[in-house]
Amino acid sequence: MDEAGVLPHFTGVLVHDSYASYFKTHYDFEHALCGAHLLRECQGIVEHDKHEWAKQMHTFLHEAWKAAKASRNAQQPLTADGLDQWKDRYDAILKSGEAEWAQDALREKNRTPRTKNA
Repeated sequence: MDEAGVLPHFTGVLVHDSYASYFKTHYDFEHALCGAHLLRECQGIVEHDKHEWAKQMHTFLHEAWKAAKASRNAQQPLTADGLDQWKDRYDAILKSGEAEWAQDALREKNRTPRTKNA
């Protein structure tokens, strides 16, 4: 990342896949997770952890995308009340997720020990 010379000088919002290399302390940009990767993470949590909040977030993100797309196509901005409703729903899903994670300890990933020749 540093050798390419772009990220050390970038100061905007970087949309990425949450790869660890983007989180170096000498970078001075804000982070945003790619929507496709966020949907994939939600799906993984649904399948692996069986969490309802992740299913709700997956649905929410699709619905929000459709609403934003319709708004752009109609050249009509979303209303302040409408945005507040989206934010409230988003916050409620996150709160539900916090509660679910508190009830479900993180599982240890199944790992196969590496051998010297592997």
